[in-house]
Amino acid sequence: MLFSIGNGSGAKIAWHEQMSLLLRDGVDLKNQAEAKGHFVVMGISPQITPNTGDSSETVTFAQHAFDLIRSLSVNSSVSLSSFTFSGSVGMDFIDNQSFNDHTLSFVFTSTRNFGDAVYPVNGFSPDFNSVVADLRKTYHGEALHNAITGLYGTHYVQGYTSAAMVSVVYSFHYASASLAQQLRFTANADYDIVSFSGFVNSFFSTTDTSKSLSYQFYSTDPYQLPQNFGFGQAGNIQSIADFTAFVANVEAYWKTMNPSNAKVTGYILDPIKNLPGYLPLLGGFSPDTVFGADYNSFLTAYARLSAWNQRLTAWTLDSKRMSWLNDKGRQIARGKRLDVANYFTAMKTIATDHFLSGARLEVPSDIFNYLSTLDDIPIPAIYIAWTSDSIGYHNLVGWVDCGSKELTVDPPFYAVAEFKDGADSGMQDLLYYDSPAELQDRLNANCVSYPIVKSQLNQFFSSSQWASLTNSALTHRIGFFSHAQPSGEASRWSMLVRDGEGNTIDELNWLSTRSGGAARTLATPQTASVSLSLLPDASTTNTVGVAHIIPLTITNSASSSAHGVTVSLKLNNGFDFVGGGGTQGYSSFDPTSRTVSYQVGPLAGGAKADIGLRVIPLQSGSAMPAGIAQLTLGLGLTNSASNSMASFSPMTTVPPVLSLAPIKNGIQLNWQADTDRLQIEQATSLRAGVSWSVVTNAPIKGGSQWFLSVPATGSQDYFRLRSQ
Repeated sequence: MLFSIGNGSGAKIAWHEQMSLLLRDGVDLKNQAEAKGHFVVMGISPQITPNTGDSSETVTFAQHAFDLIRSLSVNSSVSLSSFTFSGSVGMDFIDNQSFNDHTLSFVFTSTRNFGDAVYPVNGFSPDFNSVVADLRKTYHGEALHNAITGLYGTHYVQGYTSAAMVSVVYSFHYASASLAQQLRFTANADYDIVSFSGFVNSFFSTTDTSKSLSYQFYSTDPYQLPQNFGFGQAGNIQSIADFTAFVANVEAYWKTMNPSNAKVTGYILDPIKNLPGYLPLLGGFSPDTVFGADYNSFLTAYARLSAWNQRLTAWTLDSKRMSWLNDKGRQIARGKRLDVANYFTAMKTIATDHFLSGARLEVPSDIFNYLSTLDDIPIPAIYIAWTSDSIGYHNLVGWVDCGSKELTVDPPFYAVAEFKDGADSGMQDLLYYDSPAELQDRLNANCVSYPIVKSQLNQFFSSSQWASLTNSALTHRIGFFSHAQPSGEASRWSMLVRDGEGNTIDELNWLSTRSGGAARTLATPQTASVSLSLLPDASTTNTVGVAHIIPLTITNSASSSAHGVTVSLKLNNGFDFVGGGGTQGYSSFDPTSRTVSYQVGPLAGGAKADIGLRVIPLQSGSAMPAGIAQLTLGLGLTNSASNSMASFSPMTTVPPVLSLAPIKNGIQLNWQADTDRLQIEQATSLRAGVSWSVVTNAPIKGGSQWFLSVPATGSQDYFRLRSQ
């Protein structure tokens, strides 16, 4: 798998740990599974673009980039914006990373660039000229270009970049999954070293939760040991002072890296079509330029889907992990988990198609829209409403935002657990939900002997903040608690809420001042009105083997959003399915049950989605592609629309056209098809009962056109197309 970082006439690709590329190697950016053969003659004296080792430093929130690489079933190492590089940082490195709801991972990369070397090209190799001469006897134009690039690739290696690189993976661990979630969704994609130092400083400064910071160090130079610079391959960082010293040591390391130990970190490519004399070979055909890709927006969406996919999968596999949710909340969580898993699978498919076949790497717009709905089910969080340091105690009133009343059990949690020095003390603070007045009375009674504290409390209970938090119209379920600890020991204590498995959902240090978290209105409709209609078909006659688009429209007539919108149908025999697309969503096909599913995903109130299902008729005549199309909604939603099904009409299909053209020493057959299920058969006559045999020569595909060359036999032969 190669990473294209250029989109002009040339390109650069990153270091590839399982493919040692050589100068002159052919590379197919549309199929990066392996290097192709040599086809150019190059000079031995390169043009050097020198660089004395200028450095660049970046810090990237890269945890989900690692997940992306690890999840793809393609070749292993790709340098996503230089996140990974060299032989020591590939799949072995990625597989050793461990990510969870409590951890944020960042990667610091420093690169010392030692320049480019680009070699002159003197022409095509003799082998290339010989092979192309033979191909030209059979193919021409686009078919010839496809045949050549299939053998030699779309580009060739014209030079390389050498550099020395170091990488530090920082892992920030938070006891509070709620806090880690908030930071994960707000983390910048990239930092410079100054802004990242600010992030580290705030990490060590916060008193909200227990935390720790560890690192792993990697280098392209195996001969320069980090131990000689005052640090190891891995370790822990205890404070901002430790971090500052560590950064200085790492900087001293990479500034003294030896240029003689630099590695090839990128290959410079040039398209085959740029070579003098290539386009004339094609007889006027000009191939499209193969462009690189920008991974930033893709990784942003992938990161959020990855985090939610992990969380919702854990919740739905063990209901105790969402013990605070009621049946309706769990149904919605399961529905969202299906949506997220489907979108996540679609993103992996898009990435895999990009790396294997050069498909565009882009995020469907509906995925970005869907990501904004995922905070409907927030992780419960602890907040501080009031504190007082009087009479030698740190007193507080806190609250737990548990989420929507519609989606949570009553009560979600009975108490807040108290931990001292990281261990469960066995003490708990009861939570008051629907009776905050009871909490007020109890606190006032406890403060009878402490008039100063009582006065401060009464001022708080008279404040607009308390009135807002206890407003009965709030849609979120809020539990209140209070306690006091000796001021000298308060920093040793923390408060926790835990799920039914005992896992920490949120943790807050006793001295924390976290006071955010406003209760929000949550729109979770019980019913929806989503309809399905089959649009009039503009095509009256179709051709065997050629894709036909079935247009459908899904309309949400309600004012609120509907999730889990799916259209499914059972494809009749005689038809093949080759994909679907539309204004949002994606398609899938189960060949065993012949079920076509189109995941529309969430559909906003008043919105509609236009989709098209591409089917291929394999037989001539009149037939329906399917009986009915059925629309369904996500768990927890009831559809009030009357037209949630659509019936199909028969399609009229004519046989395909098989064309023949003479070529040197034979003929070239040509036909149009969007499937490989049409095959050429050959016979010596057209009399009844004649035996037809399959022509075993492999055809060449160019777009939707197929070309098959058949050598002359000296006898009369007949050819036909037949569907498999």
